[in-house]
Amino acid sequence: MPSHRPQLPRQARARIARVREKLAQVDIMCSGTLLKRMNVSFPEQ
Repeated sequence: MPSHRPQLPRQARARIARVREKLAQVDIMCSGTLLKRMNVSFPEQ
């Protein structure tokens, strides 16, 4: 097994965290208008 194998899950989590951060920035920037244009609806909580 390659020695870098244990780092793969950590790297994947780091990439996912960066994507989530960027999506949050887009959400803030769009103020929900993007969701309205895409006709995305979320269930009431």
